[in-house]
Amino acid sequence: VLDLFSKNRFQAAKESAAKEIDEKLSLVSNGKCPFETTESITVNLLNGQWMGNAVQASSLPVGVLIKPLTEMIAHHEALIKPYLGQILSLEHGFHALNSAMLKHGVVIYLPKDVCVTKPIFLNHWQNKEHQAVHQRHVIIAEQGSAATIIEVYAGDDNTSYFTNTVTEVALAANAKITHYNVQHEGNHALHIGHVIVRQDESSEFLSHSLSLGGQLVRSDVTISL
Repeated sequence: VLDLFSKNRFQAAKESAAKEIDEKLSLVSNGKCPFETTESITVNLLNGQWMGNAVQASSLPVGVLIKPLTEMIAHHEALIKPYLGQILSLEHGFHALNSAMLKHGVVIYLPKDVCVTKPIFLNHWQNKEHQAVHQRHVIIAEQGSAATIIEVYAGDDNTSYFTNTVTEVALAANAKITHYNVQHEGNHALHIGHVIVRQDESSEFLSHSLSLGGQLVRSDVTISL
């Protein structure tokens, strides 16, 4: 394992210039995501960067937020502070690296008693050689809320890259999250993923994981009640 990392010398992802976004967006849309439908809410993430337009509030139930992590930290700090980094326990070096490189990611916030009926896709794609993307997603489900969230990870089969992703999930009483993790990385990709869940009384977290690709893959799920 260490030989793979020392050989590739992965470097942190850099922001794409605005003029690159439109031409690259099609790469994400035409990626390995056979589950997405027109009846879904989709966020496309290319090399860690949110691509295309923001999810319009008019397309979501009142109070639901789906925004980049950096925007939530800047404009909704009080909302996210009790959860970001508070559910994850640093169990190994990849957790520490993810926390140190905290920048890319998506926050999904579900208000009390709100149900999002359309599935929410976080569609990731990487295509840069020797690139490392450290994603931190945060899912906050208030009392009685519900949603289905699908994380899809994929990339170019001829490119060596590294995905280091952490998803922190907080469920209040009677909340329900159905979560799918579809790992369909490129043939030379390294993927380290961890979903950490904190549940309150009578909440439900339904977890489904599908691993289809990658050269070296580790996917963990930790649940605390």
